[in-house]
Amino acid sequence: MAKLVYGVGINDAGYIVIPKVNGKNKHCKVYANWNGMLRRCYCEKYHLRYPTYKGCTVAPVWHRFSNFKAWHDQQAYTEGMHLDKDIIYPGNKVYGPDTCVYVSSNLNKLLNKGSARRGKYPIGVVKQADISDKGRPFMSRIKINSKYILVGCYHTQEEAHEAYVQAKIKYIQDYYLIKEEDQRIIDGLNRWIDVLRNGMYDLV
Repeated sequence: MAKLVYGVGINDAGYIVIPKVNGKNKHCKVYANWNGMLRRCYCEKYHLRYPTYKGCTVAPVWHRFSNFKAWHDQQAYTEGMHLDKDIIYPGNKVYGPDTCVYVSSNLNKLLNKGSARRGKYPIGVVKQADISDKGRPFMSRIKINSKYILVGCYHTQEEAHEAYVQAKIKYIQDYYLIKEEDQRIIDGLNRWIDVLRNGMYDLV
């Protein structure tokens, strides 16, 4: 019997490489996505570097690679897309056919809270070291396509956070909802808007 992948996965397809792509052997992309999903959930070394994945699991049906590939082949996947587990259901920690969807890299990063890096202030809020903007020390900003965009400066961290929330909602509505065709993603982003409006972002 073949060795289990990260203790749970069964590679029942009989391949993991595509011979000589651009002169080199490489992993089958579908297999790489499946393997990466298992690593995020079940690799202790990975959790040391990315602790937010502790507690995440893979649905038993996806322990078999053939089942994951059957689902993958029905998706509108293009090179560079990310397998996402919580766009559809905020706070979800289970990878499976009913909870996952492929999304662009930018959309995958859009709702990342950056909890490990942001410090003691609410999400989207940074206190300026040089308070020169008429006594408004709290800066609000959103991160779009790996770049920070200034929303404004405010007297209190609560005002700055509320500005962040409104800017994030507007960006989701104007940039993603207006052009998205996958109903699963549309419904999921609307759930995330509700999470933002209700002050539940840090709880999911």
